[in-house]
Amino acid sequence: PGPSLAPTKSERPKVAPVVESLDFTFSQAPPPNLPSKSPAVAGSAAQPIREEPQGAMEDLAMDQFWSAVCNGDLGVVEKAVKSGICHAGLRDAADHSPLWDAIAFQQMLVAKFLFRSLPPGQPGAWDLSEKHHRTGDSLLHLICRCPPEKFDMPAAELFRDVLLNAPETIFNHQNAQGCTFLHIAGYQCNFWVLRAVLTNGPQKSLELLGLAHVDNVPLAPLQCLLEATKLQAPRAPEWKPSEVLPDWFKLPQMLSRTASGDGSVPFSDMAFDVPGDPAPSRYFAHRVVVASQSQVLADLVANSPLVDDGRVIVEVDAGVSKEVWKCVLQFLYTTEIRCSFESNVDMLLELLQACALYSLPKPLVNFVESRLFALTKVEVAAKILVASKATLRSAAVVNAATVVLSKAQDLISRQPDAVVPAALRAIDVCEQHVKQARAQAEQPPAAARQQATAEPPAQAAAHHRPQPARQGQDDAFKQDQARLAAIYHQQMAQQSRQQGRGASAGGYASRMMG
Repeated sequence: PGPSLAPTKSERPKVAPVVESLDFTFSQAPPPNLPSKSPAVAGSAAQPIREEPQGAMEDLAMDQFWSAVCNGDLGVVEKAVKSGICHAGLRDAADHSPLWDAIAFQQMLVAKFLFRSLPPGQPGAWDLSEKHHRTGDSLLHLICRCPPEKFDMPAAELFRDVLLNAPETIFNHQNAQGCTFLHIAGYQCNFWVLRAVLTNGPQKSLELLGLAHVDNVPLAPLQCLLEATKLQAPRAPEWKPSEVLPDWFKLPQMLSRTASGDGSVPFSDMAFDVPGDPAPSRYFAHRVVVASQSQVLADLVANSPLVDDGRVIVEVDAGVSKEVWKCVLQFLYTTEIRCSFESNVDMLLELLQACALYSLPKPLVNFVESRLFALTKVEVAAKILVASKATLRSAAVVNAATVVLSKAQDLISRQPDAVVPAALRAIDVCEQHVKQARAQAEQPPAAARQQATAEPPAQAAAHHRPQPARQGQDDAFKQDQARLAAIYHQQMAQQSRQQGRGASAGGYASRMMG
């Protein structure tokens, strides 16, 4: 019951293109099968290579080929590969291969075609251990430096192909700044690369997550992500006990059992069934009390069927224990929080889940989050991230994400099995934070919004211009006004003649009507 709080897939953000179809592991997989004649590239707008006579490419100058690689002219590159001009030993003035230049200039479609035209495992294949002579970047570094908004499907497939076929030393290779490719992915907020590496190579990814040397500053890859996203730990929620109900308000006594022997309470018209072993536990309650404090519970009460005794039965979510739900009911009836599990992380998470599922009052949410904030150990933070099904905007979840990202190395040494699940959840929190910050940045300021929503002068004038029907009404009103003015003028003239002031009366009347 209640709204689903599982993380839903939102619209594809600019910072993290969703590439769900790629499924790979870090084992050395065989190269992809290629067509025998023309290696086609998915999504390519170029036409298939036409059979041309021998020597037709002799007029193609080498500078035209390099220009095509850098500018993404796939048709020219295809012809160069077919004619033999492009090969793995070809180098530019900076001693870089065509594959390197295509990646460096972010022409991922061309780079993907070049990679598959000379695949690993065949004679004359590309040297996937190529590095920059000054920066020390590898091909994986170079791919991860692609801006997130340009990291599309060809880029993701190229990253996969290089990762699967590159030498083992390239995976842990650090450039001149001490960064692995995962550091670069963190700095670039490339959430897809981070998820792909952690999901498909959880054991090997621990080696990268433990490396922490960036320009002599001890930053691990997840710390780079934390710094790039500017995710900060939120302030601990303030909680103070609610005001106690007055003595004359006997609402808490309505939970006392009657003498009927069936466990019911006075005037109860509903009950909650909480799952348990061997049988669920039933707690009687009152619809008006429950529905007045939670819209979700109000909807459940309104849509649940009546049983034989005229009561409504609501089944509580299976992830909430009876001890936790008893705490919820006591709060709804007394405004007091009687929690016997303040140091139990699992039960606190159950209570947080119940608050999110049933949209319970804010004081109860603040209480459980304040208690989770007090548990600052990285192992507890990882447990909060993995076990909690609450929304990513929950203050306790965001705080746990900052702890895990900043102390991932400690978690690796203490609970290595919990690193990857907690890190993946923390990456989700970072992605939502980036999307929310970008949406706020794209909103115009208040003055600009007010000016944008104001009517343009021409449009406002058009709105105030009399319409044809109203124009006729205005003409009739003017005619009536002129007729009344004439009558008034005649009366004033007659009166002035009687008083001997004929001529001045007309002027006086005209001035009055004016």
